[in-house]
Amino acid sequence: MGDIIEFTTSPSLGLRSFKVSSSGINFDVKTADYATIILSRTPLKKDITLVRIDNDRSWIGINPRDRVTAKTPDIIAGNFYSRLWLSWAGDNISLGKDGFLEPVLKYSSKTPKYMYVTFLTEKGYHHTVHWKVELPPLLKEPPMNNISKGDVHWVPTNTQLPDDVLIGGFEKENLYIIRANHRGSFTPGKFVPSEGCGYLAWGGEAHEKTEFEVLCGYNCEWVATGDDRIPVGAVEGGYSEVRREVLYVGRALYYGHIIPGKVQPSHRVCYIPFNGKEIAVKNFEVLTVPSKNRYANKYILPNHSNHMVDMDDEEFDVSEEEEEDGIMWQ
Repeated sequence: MGDIIEFTTSPSLGLRSFKVSSSGINFDVKTADYATIILSRTPLKKDITLVRIDNDRSWIGINPRDRVTAKTPDIIAGNFYSRLWLSWAGDNISLGKDGFLEPVLKYSSKTPKYMYVTFLTEKGYHHTVHWKVELPPLLKEPPMNNISKGDVHWVPTNTQLPDDVLIGGFEKENLYIIRANHRGSFTPGKFVPSEGCGYLAWGGEAHEKTEFEVLCGYNCEWVATGDDRIPVGAVEGGYSEVRREVLYVGRALYYGHIIPGKVQPSHRVCYIPFNGKEIAVKNFEVLTVPSKNRYANKYILPNHSNHMVDMDDEEFDVSEEEEEDGIMWQ
């Protein structure tokens, strides 16, 4: 519970505005006429949505054309306080009575999260509104700390998993990421604990492995992609048997399962081992290690996510201003 702020608004007394970090408030209001609340992203400058509370008809909206209205008899009174609530969670602004979950008014809004709530009596209407507002504590955004441990690394093993092993998927149980030698390749795949062995997708089939390396650590994230778009910082899982093309650690959703496998950029798919077969999936995720570093021969295109694009030096000229903004690699 936050602080209770009691105040009065009128054309002569002016309005009261508060910055609110939550997505709703509880308040008590007393007036013989009607009360007005304004929600805005900045202090009464733009993205304004009005909430009118009236015994005849209440409404919420930005302008008369898009208002949502409802008959609300006895919602407020001039001789005692009425307790109400107002929320703006998700895409809806809702007004309701204390003790009732169902709102009396619900307005669909695509406006960004509101930060300011203003209570007022509109100009030209000579009446007074008494308020008691329960303001939640103003929460500061916690600082983000960079992870300095938990770097991903491969550990040789068989069926005994290390303590910091990385969970890579789920198929009736947790699956883990492995890699092993197979026919001249070093291929990423999955480990199934209940079966005590791993599986690699290769040559149209899933091949069983009992000697392999397992991926450990936690300073990593999955990035959705497809085709031959490989995100910056992608974790290398091995190489192919032909030309030793780099294989990346990937995973894909298949029949409700999330299955680790290998991403071979030249093939533009993620191969996963499933039910004894090698399955090719076009849309997949690639495991990446977050980093501010960029490859010297790669450039991150603005508004193109974080995929690496090959660039020749003569194809791109960077101004000093862009270099200072950190657009190019370090």
